[in-house]
Amino acid sequence: MEVKKKILVLGINCLPELTGIGKYTGEMITWLADQGHEVTMVTAFPYYPQWKVEESSSNRFYKKEILQNGKLKIYRCPLYVPSSPTGLKRLIHEISFFMSSFFVLFRLLFKPRHDVFFYCAAISFGIFSTFLSVF
Repeated sequence: MEVKKKILVLGINCLPELTGIGKYTGEMITWLADQGHEVTMVTAFPYYPQWKVEESSSNRFYKKEILQNGKLKIYRCPLYVPSSPTGLKRLIHEISFFMSSFFVLFRLLFKPRHDVFFYCAAISFGIFSTFLSVF
């Protein structure tokens, strides 16, 4: 009998983005949920490749979505999205997601532990990996 896992994924881009890492992350978590795993994704609101948060999400602070018959939970976090990204603005962009996603990840610490944790994001999120491995 195959053992199903509880998987936690952290990444700034995810579905419904149709290009870049968001496309692949979205396909991966959907596939994992289709295989019966319980997947939790912590991500931002869709903004790529337009570098603008979708109008339907622009007035949102945090949002939880439940998909794939409850096997896929997506927590969306707010972040700063520069209209014309530069090196400094991209850094602020990444830091804003790092800070807003911390609150969701901290709350998840008090839920049953995940079997697998991985991230699809900037190197700064390695801090979360180290932090979560302690708990």
